[in-house]
Amino acid sequence: MLGPLLVLALAVATAPHPTLAAPADSATVAVSDTTPGRAPRGPYVMPPLGKGILDHLHNKLVHFPIVLGLAGLVLLVLAGRRPELLPVAHATIWLAAASAVAAYFSGRFLEEAFKGRPKEWLMQVHLRASTAVTLASGVWAVFVGLQPRRRGIALVLGVVVVVFIASAAYLGGLVAHGR
Repeated sequence: MLGPLLVLALAVATAPHPTLAAPADSATVAVSDTTPGRAPRGPYVMPPLGKGILDHLHNKLVHFPIVLGLAGLVLLVLAGRRPELLPVAHATIWLAAASAVAAYFSGRFLEEAFKGRPKEWLMQVHLRASTAVTLASGVWAVFVGLQPRRRGIALVLGVVVVVFIASAAYLGGLVAHGR
Protein backbone atom coordinates (compact mmCIF):
# COMPACT_ATOMS: atom_id res chain seq x y z
CA MET A 1 0.00 0.00 0.00
CA LEU A 2 2.81 2.40 0.86
CA GLY A 3 4.69 1.66 -2.39
CA PRO A 4 2.15 3.23 -4.79
CA LEU A 5 1.82 6.27 -2.52
CA LEU A 6 5.60 6.79 -2.56
CA VAL A 7 5.65 6.47 -6.36
CA LEU A 8 2.83 9.01 -6.63
CA ALA A 9 4.57 11.40 -4.22
CA LEU A 10 7.83 11.08 -6.20
CA ALA A 11 6.01 11.72 -9.50
CA VAL A 12 4.35 14.84 -8.12
CA ALA A 13 7.58 16.10 -6.57
CA THR A 14 9.58 15.70 -9.78
CA ALA A 15 6.90 16.94 -12.23
CA PRO A 16 7.49 20.35 -13.84
CA HIS A 17 5.44 23.06 -12.17
CA PRO A 18 4.66 26.60 -13.34
CA THR A 19 6.41 29.29 -11.39
CA LEU A 20 4.51 32.35 -10.21
CA ALA A 21 5.98 35.81 -10.30
CA ALA A 22 4.83 38.60 -8.01
CA PRO A 23 1.49 40.08 -9.10
CA ALA A 24 1.87 43.11 -11.35
CA ASP A 25 -1.45 44.41 -10.10
CA SER A 26 -4.54 42.98 -8.41
CA ALA A 27 -5.88 41.34 -11.59
CA THR A 28 -2.70 40.14 -13.32
CA VAL A 29 -0.39 37.30 -12.32
CA ALA A 30 2.62 36.42 -14.46
CA VAL A 31 3.02 32.69 -15.04
CA SER A 32 6.08 31.14 -16.58
CA ASP A 33 5.49 27.63 -17.97
CA THR A 34 8.57 25.53 -17.25
CA THR A 35 7.39 22.49 -19.23
CA PRO A 36 10.35 21.19 -21.29
CA GLY A 37 10.07 21.98 -24.99
CA ARG A 38 7.56 24.78 -24.50
CA ALA A 39 8.27 28.45 -24.97
CA PRO A 40 7.40 30.66 -21.97
CA ARG A 41 4.01 32.38 -22.23
CA GLY A 42 3.07 35.91 -21.32
CA PRO A 43 1.22 36.92 -18.20
CA TYR A 44 -2.30 35.63 -17.57
CA VAL A 45 -4.84 38.38 -17.16
CA MET A 46 -7.82 37.42 -15.02
CA PRO A 47 -11.22 38.30 -16.55
CA PRO A 48 -13.83 40.26 -14.61
CA LEU A 49 -15.73 38.05 -12.13
CA GLY A 50 -19.00 37.97 -14.08
CA LYS A 51 -17.30 37.00 -17.33
CA GLY A 52 -15.16 34.41 -15.56
CA ILE A 53 -18.23 32.79 -14.01
CA LEU A 54 -20.40 32.79 -17.14
CA ASP A 55 -17.75 31.83 -19.72
CA HIS A 56 -17.68 28.07 -20.24
CA LEU A 57 -20.61 27.69 -17.85
CA HIS A 58 -21.00 24.01 -18.72
CA ASN A 59 -17.49 23.27 -17.44
CA LYS A 60 -18.53 24.70 -14.08
CA LEU A 61 -22.05 23.24 -13.83
CA VAL A 62 -21.00 19.65 -14.56
CA HIS A 63 -19.36 19.37 -11.15
CA PHE A 64 -22.69 19.66 -9.33
CA PRO A 65 -24.33 16.45 -10.61
CA ILE A 66 -21.05 14.59 -10.13
CA VAL A 67 -20.65 15.60 -6.49
CA LEU A 68 -24.34 15.59 -5.60
CA GLY A 69 -24.93 12.19 -7.25
CA LEU A 70 -22.06 10.62 -5.32
CA ALA A 71 -23.13 12.34 -2.10
CA GLY A 72 -26.73 11.22 -2.60
CA LEU A 73 -25.63 7.60 -2.95
CA VAL A 74 -23.38 7.80 0.12
CA LEU A 75 -26.17 9.41 2.16
CA LEU A 76 -28.60 6.73 1.01
CA VAL A 77 -26.18 4.03 2.15
CA LEU A 78 -25.65 5.78 5.49
CA ALA A 79 -29.42 6.16 5.95
CA GLY A 80 -29.59 2.38 6.43
CA ARG A 81 -28.05 2.83 9.87
CA ARG A 82 -29.13 6.41 10.49
CA PRO A 83 -32.70 6.88 9.20
CA GLU A 84 -32.62 10.60 10.02
CA LEU A 85 -30.33 10.99 6.97
CA LEU A 86 -33.02 9.77 4.56
CA PRO A 87 -34.60 13.22 3.97
CA VAL A 88 -31.13 14.66 3.37
CA ALA A 89 -30.38 11.86 0.90
CA HIS A 90 -33.65 12.53 -0.92
CA ALA A 91 -32.97 16.26 -1.16
CA THR A 92 -29.42 15.64 -2.38
CA ILE A 93 -30.63 13.20 -5.04
CA TRP A 94 -33.23 15.74 -6.24
CA LEU A 95 -30.55 18.44 -6.38
CA ALA A 96 -28.31 16.06 -8.35
CA ALA A 97 -31.10 15.48 -10.87
CA ALA A 98 -31.86 19.21 -11.19
CA SER A 99 -28.19 20.06 -11.64
CA ALA A 100 -27.87 17.29 -14.27
CA VAL A 101 -30.62 19.01 -16.26
CA ALA A 102 -28.79 22.36 -15.99
CA ALA A 103 -25.48 20.78 -17.01
CA TYR A 104 -27.15 18.96 -19.92
CA PHE A 105 -28.67 22.10 -21.41
CA SER A 106 -25.54 24.19 -20.86
CA GLY A 107 -23.65 21.49 -22.77
CA ARG A 108 -26.17 21.51 -25.60
CA PHE A 109 -25.39 25.21 -26.11
CA LEU A 110 -21.77 24.24 -26.84
CA GLU A 111 -22.66 21.63 -29.46
CA GLU A 112 -22.19 23.99 -32.41
CA ALA A 113 -18.60 24.76 -31.39
CA PHE A 114 -17.64 21.15 -32.22
CA LYS A 115 -19.23 20.93 -35.68
CA GLY A 116 -16.58 19.86 -38.19
CA ARG A 117 -13.88 19.69 -35.51
CA PRO A 118 -11.75 16.60 -34.72
CA LYS A 119 -13.53 15.98 -31.40
CA GLU A 120 -17.06 16.18 -32.82
CA TRP A 121 -17.56 12.41 -32.63
CA LEU A 122 -16.31 12.33 -29.03
CA MET A 123 -18.63 15.18 -28.11
CA GLN A 124 -21.55 13.20 -29.60
CA VAL A 125 -20.65 10.15 -27.48
CA HIS A 126 -20.39 12.41 -24.42
CA LEU A 127 -23.78 13.92 -25.31
CA ARG A 128 -25.39 10.47 -25.38
CA ALA A 129 -23.78 9.57 -22.05
CA SER A 130 -24.91 12.83 -20.47
CA THR A 131 -28.44 12.23 -21.77
CA ALA A 132 -28.38 8.88 -19.96
CA VAL A 133 -27.12 10.62 -16.79
CA THR A 134 -29.88 13.22 -16.92
CA LEU A 135 -32.65 10.69 -17.51
CA ALA A 136 -31.33 8.17 -14.97
CA SER A 137 -30.90 10.92 -12.36
CA GLY A 138 -34.50 11.97 -12.89
CA VAL A 139 -35.77 8.38 -12.61
CA TRP A 140 -33.72 7.90 -9.44
CA ALA A 141 -35.07 11.10 -7.88
CA VAL A 142 -38.68 10.26 -8.75
CA PHE A 143 -38.31 6.69 -7.49
CA VAL A 144 -36.76 7.82 -4.21
CA GLY A 145 -39.57 10.35 -3.79
CA LEU A 146 -42.38 7.92 -4.56
CA GLN A 147 -40.93 4.79 -2.96
CA PRO A 148 -38.98 5.93 0.13
CA ARG A 149 -39.26 2.49 1.77
CA ARG A 150 -37.70 0.62 -1.15
CA ARG A 151 -34.14 1.52 -0.27
CA GLY A 152 -32.62 -1.55 -1.97
CA ILE A 153 -33.95 -0.63 -5.40
CA ALA A 154 -32.99 3.01 -4.80
CA LEU A 155 -29.43 1.89 -3.98
CA VAL A 156 -29.20 -0.13 -7.20
CA LEU A 157 -30.52 2.82 -9.20
CA GLY A 158 -28.01 5.06 -7.42
CA VAL A 159 -25.11 2.80 -8.38
CA VAL A 160 -26.32 2.83 -12.01
CA VAL A 161 -26.55 6.63 -11.95
CA VAL A 162 -23.07 6.97 -10.45
CA VAL A 163 -21.63 4.64 -13.12
CA PHE A 164 -23.34 6.76 -15.80
CA ILE A 165 -21.99 9.92 -14.16
CA ALA A 166 -18.44 8.53 -14.07
CA SER A 167 -18.66 7.52 -17.74
CA ALA A 168 -20.01 10.88 -18.89
CA ALA A 169 -17.46 12.73 -16.72
CA TYR A 170 -14.59 10.73 -18.22
CA LEU A 171 -15.78 11.45 -21.76
CA GLY A 172 -16.34 15.11 -20.91
CA GLY A 173 -12.82 15.31 -19.54
CA LEU A 174 -11.50 13.95 -22.81
CA VAL A 175 -13.57 16.49 -24.76
CA ALA A 176 -12.33 19.37 -22.62
CA HIS A 177 -8.75 18.33 -21.91
CA GLY A 178 -7.77 15.49 -24.27
CA ARG A 179 -5.36 16.12 -27.10
